[in-house]
Amino acid sequence: MCARMGVALRTYAHYAGGRAPSAEALEAIGRMGFNIYWLLTGEEEMRTPQAAPEGAPAPVDEDLYGKVTEAVSVAYKECGYTATLRQVAARAARIAAGITAAGGTPDQQEYGLRLAVDQLRRDLRAAIANPTGDLAGGQKA
Repeated sequence: MCARMGVALRTYAHYAGGRAPSAEALEAIGRMGFNIYWLLTGEEEMRTPQAAPEGAPAPVDEDLYGKVTEAVSVAYKECGYTATLRQVAARAARIAAGITAAGGTPDQQEYGLRLAVDQLRRDLRAAIANPTGDLAGGQKA
């Protein structure tokens, strides 16, 4: 499970112990067919009924991708980072793919988007605190 999520065993143990997973980990869990809303709230079904086989591309929901792209762009600006269009689009694509893979109602997708963008803001703020670390795909303005 750790390898499929792309996290270390210790990180997985933290998640199992109640620590909230990162947006990237939630995306990986969603791609494995788990309902992210269930994971976060305990409500609804554990597995997504429409989960695509692993490795199969998900259809693009243009409206969702647009909302995610706008939210990612705003998060970078709020945190004072300048990101290229490619960096914003790449981050938005990863987040949108995770939300799509998780399935759910439009309200659940909005909730997933808020969680993912909140995590992005935390990552960017952490990069400000540690300027020698990864700048999460952008540069301080």
